Amino acid sequence: MLSLRILLAAFVWVTWAVPVNASVCDEVEEGFKRGECYLENDQIGDYFSYVSVYYNSIARENNDYDPRLGFRFIEKVVRNDRTNFAALASEMYDWGLNAEDVEPYKDLLEREIQYMGPVLTSSEKENLQHYLDEHDPRIYKKIRGIWNTRDVIISSEINERLIEHWERIIYAKENFTKNDTTVYGTDERGEIYVRLGEPTNIEKGRVGTSNHEVRAKLYDLQNKGHIHPQASEEVFRLQQHIMSSVIPADFELWQYYDVTEVERDQIFFLFGRRGGSGEFGLRNSVEEFISNSVFNNSAFGTRGGGGADIRIGTFLQFVYYNDLSTYDRFFGNRLQEYDRAWQNSIGFDRVDGRTLRNRISRSNATRATQSVYDRAPNDTSIYERRLAGYDLDFRHYRFLDDHGRPEFVSIIQSDPEELFDLYGEIPGTDDSQVYKLHLKQGVVNHSSENQKKDRNITNISRVYDSRSGVESAPNSSHSLLASTDDMYSIVFSELYFGIPGNDDDPESWSIVGMNKQRSDYPERLNDDGSELLLSDIVLGSSAGDTVRVRDELIGLLRKDKIEQGDDLQVMFEAYNFKSPDTDYVPYEIEYRIESSGRSWWPFSGSEHQSLTWESVSDGWNDSQFFEVEQTDLDPGVYTLHITITETESNRQAERKIEFEVIEASEDTQTASNE
Repeated sequence: MLSLRILLAAFVWVTWAVPVNASVCDEVEEGFKRGECYLENDQIGDYFSYVSVYYNSIARENNDYDPRLGFRFIEKVVRNDRTNFAALASEMYDWGLNAEDVEPYKDLLEREIQYMGPVLTSSEKENLQHYLDEHDPRIYKKIRGIWNTRDVIISSEINERLIEHWERIIYAKENFTKNDTTVYGTDERGEIYVRLGEPTNIEKGRVGTSNHEVRAKLYDLQNKGHIHPQASEEVFRLQQHIMSSVIPADFELWQYYDVTEVERDQIFFLFGRRGGSGEFGLRNSVEEFISNSVFNNSAFGTRGGGGADIRIGTFLQFVYYNDLSTYDRFFGNRLQEYDRAWQNSIGFDRVDGRTLRNRISRSNATRATQSVYDRAPNDTSIYERRLAGYDLDFRHYRFLDDHGRPEFVSIIQSDPEELFDLYGEIPGTDDSQVYKLHLKQGVVNHSSENQKKDRNITNISRVYDSRSGVESAPNSSHSLLASTDDMYSIVFSELYFGIPGNDDDPESWSIVGMNKQRSDYPERLNDDGSELLLSDIVLGSSAGDTVRVRDELIGLLRKDKIEQGDDLQVMFEAYNFKSPDTDYVPYEIEYRIESSGRSWWPFSGSEHQSLTWESVSDGWNDSQFFEVEQTDLDPGVYTLHITITETESNRQAERKIEFEVIEASEDTQTASNE
């Protein structure tokens, strides 16, 4: 990576060394201001060359942190579609957030908080604004942490979500310009676009053009005897009177089908002009398309008599909801609710207009619409929406490294069957070809402030033949030191496939599926060096797909379940043996398996109630791996106890773990019988 940086720096230095109109900017202060000079003179190529070289050869080497540099660079990379600089832009943005002085960059940070606004939670907004108001340098770590937690493709050097954020901002600025009511200088569609990205579907049309619902409601009144059966002219006059208050309104309906975790949950956002001719923006209900005044004007009946009259606005609610009912089921459902309220309110000797208005009130409509808006997440990425997911299991085991420091070994298991299904959905695949599936799996440690720490990634290639499936399971094991501020990890798995003829070229791989999960670490092994100590116990199966844990190959258990007939594999480490006068430390190992308060003894009739054997350690620590035959165990949940005892000092350490024995599968039973 370093050599690539040097080559890149050398290349861009040559291209930058003699820029057009170089003299214009030569006298400008080195760094951010000189980069701005190139932009002001429309020397965009020279800008990229100069900033790249300055960052790599000067700013980064001297820790001259300047958030302006990265903030501007990422914007220009996206706006000018310089995808080859995306990784550098991500790095430079993150690097600039190492600054400690807030005052010189307060305006810049204010704008950045506003630009991040649509994707932030309310608590994130409050924290950032508080840090800014107090000139607290923690604002930098907070911003970095927000984008770290939103990074999508963990294995890459690009923060895809950060790049996507700026892609959305620039697209919004160029396309949503009916007004400039947002921080981006766009109408409110811009904020929704920055928050959720491109809608699944957009419907455009006009409401208030049909009088069908008004005529139908007047006929209802006539049929119920509230209008004389022969008074057709009265019906026509009322219809004309009501429809004369309509101001047809253009609407734009954005629908999102895939942004929530609830299957078939459909989110929408409704845009248009208030009252049909007012300011364009996000409408809080369909009723906002209707002029406020008509909700106070009577259409049928008089305003005396306890509010029995029906207002013009009430009739128009049916008109507008009917016009929208074919676009989204929400409006159709509301129309049905309104119609039930209508029928209940006109089924008496006197029309109950007050009750009708209460049941289909504008405030109720706003609450119903807002409940849809509120179901949308604060933030979503196109990668998470469009990439297929698959099962991901993992478990963290606690160990000590060779220096006695806490370490986690994380074992990741992906579901091969899920991967086969994903492969079949890849566009353009040919059943006659043999492809390679490439998995990138790993763990990234994060501090309590969401700062990325250590990262461990395993690249796994599996040949896939459409006729026989994948060659073996994609399991992986990952070891990372657990420093005191490592609070949680992101465990991830990413599935790529190779194009025939280019299987060994990573640049040709296409990502087709992914899964990532946050996992809080368990309490670390607390070690002061004085007590005999055991690591966590790792269980495996003689029939499981193997993965290397420390120096042992173990057949992994799926969700701590083992089939009858398979040998149970046991692996653990012991620490802090006392060194006697000899060069080795003798100790004793005992294991027992218990179920429902009863013990299962591996050797029936033996004088021993547990299996015990002696071992020796030639240092302060030792590792053990053995197999246990468990064919006599009935299906059920068991607890394995491990106890070690130093022979000379009699010090002991014990640990236990649960596992479940399940009946052998039909395939296993058939193979055994054969």
